[in-house]
Amino acid sequence: MFQKGKVMKRFKKQSSSKANEAVTTWIAQAIVNVQFKWSNWMYKKTSRWNKKEQSLFLYLILLVFGGISGLIMYRTITGKTSKDSAGQHSFAGPMTRPGVKKIHDPGNQSQPDTTAFSRFYHYIDSVGTTPAGKKQLDSFFRARPHFIDSVKEAERIIRRNF
Repeated sequence: MFQKGKVMKRFKKQSSSKANEAVTTWIAQAIVNVQFKWSNWMYKKTSRWNKKEQSLFLYLILLVFGGISGLIMYRTITGKTSKDSAGQHSFAGPMTRPGVKKIHDPGNQSQPDTTAFSRFYHYIDSVGTTPAGKKQLDSFFRARPHFIDSVKEAERIIRRNF
């Protein structure tokens, strides 16, 4: 195993790829060391057991972990979620930003919002009644071909949100 002082010296002297390799090696050796200590501890605890007791313990462990794995697979396939301590359904998923809340209360709709579009259409109709006004409107709409579509879309969005 690496000694702490030597590992730190290696990081300073070697390139980053070799330093990453040294860290990876150190982590792998630490995992193997933990596994070795666990197996030794389990061996000491079960060394006096006969074959039947060892088999029973093995089946118990397999049953517990198999049950947990089966439950996870069942919930994954069926899409059922569990309830957390507050009684809310919890699920694993990416965090998203909260969206804008739509207001559906007709009391919040102001008079200018509802009448602005009707006044605009009335103005266009009244200007279009004279020949000079008709020319003016035609030149305006030729210069801005999608203007009326934008106005209708804005009206649709405002009416939908209120």
